[in-house]
Amino acid sequence: MPRLARLKMEIGGEWEINEFETLFSTIRGTYAYFYWISTPAERVDPIVRSQIQSRFWSTERLPERLEYSFYERIPHEGRLKIASIQFASPGWVEIAAIASVLLLVGKTTNVWIKAIDSGIDLLKKIDNFFEERKLKKVSQSFSLSNIDGITIDEARALCFEIGKHLSLTDEVIESMVSLAGNPISALRLMVRLSAEARRVHGLTISGRLILPESPTEIPANKNLPSQEK
Repeated sequence: MPRLARLKMEIGGEWEINEFETLFSTIRGTYAYFYWISTPAERVDPIVRSQIQSRFWSTERLPERLEYSFYERIPHEGRLKIASIQFASPGWVEIAAIASVLLLVGKTTNVWIKAIDSGIDLLKKIDNFFEERKLKKVSQSFSLSNIDGITIDEARALCFEIGKHLSLTDEVIESMVSLAGNPISALRLMVRLSAEARRVHGLTISGRLILPESPTEIPANKNLPSQEK
């Protein structure tokens, strides 16, 4: 059984049902992305791998249920589970999940918060790269063989630049390039991770989400299914 950590979500008494839906879908989607990029490329579910390689190669709009399909491919023991609930107004829900994934989400989000200006500049640099190489609009039928080696090398370098900005290790970055199938697709996937970090950032600054920041904050995995009233 993998080691678990908990994240706490604050619940306001005045919330409407759609606010619950937005909160939980955001957490689920972000967790799914970080779960799979934390998994060695050779162990990634083949359907997830195929989806990543096709969806992040093309610049067509990502399907709305893509994140949900990624989450549904996570093995049962790795999925989000309710650890505890406080039924009050306001109250909270604690979700248990794989510690290494939650810590990576927290680390990436905190880095984004602390270096938001340089992060925005880096995203602009990547956007200019796609614009100047005429790769901003690419169809599924467009072949990697149409792209010269220098451009591919530049994309790979940008993968490492944004990956390190997000506090990803070289091993994780290499795995993402392998998972995506090429540096171009991997770079688009990196940009998506940045967007996920910004979404989580929005939840943390609003006080609706508390992420674990270090291993010392991970409780023992005992008596997980519990409720408080």
